[in-house]
Amino acid sequence: MSLAKTSRITFDPDLVNGRIDPMDYERIILLVLAGAFAVFVILGIAVTYQIYKITRDIRRVADKVEKVASSAAAASTIIKKTATPAAILSAIGKAAGAYSKSNGSKASKKDKKGSTK
Repeated sequence: MSLAKTSRITFDPDLVNGRIDPMDYERIILLVLAGAFAVFVILGIAVTYQIYKITRDIRRVADKVEKVASSAAAASTIIKKTATPAAILSAIGKAAGAYSKSNGSKASKKDKKGSTK
């Protein structure tokens, strides 16, 4: 017995016989539940952080989309303002080109007829 007292090892004869005190069951359940709770808390913190990162990225993308949309609106306004004069000039250019081709082709035919005589 002096050996057991100095090494602080206790011998429980109930464990050898297969009998466990009900308090031991409560301690085992308490340890299992505490471990499960710790795991769930850590997982909850990790999931919350990932959700925070995703929402931050979505907010950043939404800000960029808003800037692009406003610049696209400004660009469309500028295009609308310049499109009307450009369309008029294009129509005038096409009409002038068509007129010069029709006059040019008649003049070239007269020149060809006159030069062959």
